[in-house]
Amino acid sequence: VPTRPHSDATAYAQTVSRRTAEQALTMLWSRNGLLPLRPAAHKRILLIATTPFDKAADRFLLLANELGARGFEVDLVRHISPEELEQREPDFDLLLYCVERQFHRPLGTMDLFGEDARNLWAATMFGREKTIAIGFGSPYLVPWYFETAAAALNAYSSVPDCQIAAAKALCGEWVCTGTMPVAWEGRHSITLPV
Repeated sequence: VPTRPHSDATAYAQTVSRRTAEQALTMLWSRNGLLPLRPAAHKRILLIATTPFDKAADRFLLLANELGARGFEVDLVRHISPEELEQREPDFDLLLYCVERQFHRPLGTMDLFGEDARNLWAATMFGREKTIAIGFGSPYLVPWYFETAAAALNAYSSVPDCQIAAAKALCGEWVCTGTMPVAWEGRHSITLPV
């Protein structure tokens, strides 16, 4: 049986990965004309990675770099307390929460707990009109914790192609066509008033 040369197989796999990430990306809602982002209006971005451990937060350097290449200035932090958020929020044009929770990473529940949960429950106390949340794992967390955010998306995974697709969607280079793969309050996608 003839087989494809390795380089062709790799190129095909990369194309499938990119297309899957782009087509899965789901716009949950966008209010107040916040999207697409423009450096003239949203130059300084505070990217807040909510991840189960510090090293996992480093993976979002890719998203920070993608936005940086488009003219934004991005500061990346892992978690932020309500007190720190209140202090830092005025210095940024946009608050971008990246919430990652995957099955078995770490072992245990997909829910947030302890400091993680407290920080996200308080996330939209400050700057909610300039807050965007992206779920890079469980499809439930962003709609649950960020109901008052100005915009929300689900990317379902933090693999590089999902982060690149998210950057494209935030900047208006890609139109999200994905839908929620699970029911949320009896719906398969979320429709909130704008």
